[in-house]
Amino acid sequence: MTDYSFQAEFRDVYVDTKKATLKPFIHVLLKKQYTLHWRYEEEKVHLHINGYGDSVAIPIEKNDQGVMISFSYISILSEPLAEALEELIAVGKGQAIVKTVNEGPIYVTSFENGQIVSMMKIGEGESVIMETDRNVERYTLCTRDIDPDVQCRILQMEIDYRLMELYEAMESHDSTKKAEVKDELKELVKTLDRMLMHPRMS
Repeated sequence: MTDYSFQAEFRDVYVDTKKATLKPFIHVLLKKQYTLHWRYEEEKVHLHINGYGDSVAIPIEKNDQGVMISFSYISILSEPLAEALEELIAVGKGQAIVKTVNEGPIYVTSFENGQIVSMMKIGEGESVIMETDRNVERYTLCTRDIDPDVQCRILQMEIDYRLMELYEAMESHDSTKKAEVKDELKELVKTLDRMLMHPRMS
């Protein structure tokens, strides 16, 4: 049964890896009883994945070294597929920004070279950027030494989320929530503008 409270958004995904890396990913999906089929084009193949409320297509391109997966955005509603795709990014030493929405806080995770380089928790009245060392499972509150481009993308995703909250507040005529979200948006936009103008100073 699909948990519709779960959603994962994958942005700016890039994985350049060996063909063999895809096999465990496909085996996991088949084991979880997803339906898979391939659509072939001249230079690309699209892996279509259906099941548990999901219907997504992942573009795969062959190159001299193996295969390349590259796409700007995919939304996933089932946790097993999201976990399998995160594992593919990690094993394939890829990069991505992943926003995970479930009951409780929202997490935005940045992958670089297969490693989690930063994680942001959004919700419960706070936003915290966490830098993580995946190898020793150590989490440290940190806003420095994170790539400015990564910080900007994370902030842009948080702004998108706050805009959704503002729309919901307007739909429900919740003036208190609307004012609260507007104030948060102003601060986020100011921070993003400052980072775009002076990326090394943020």
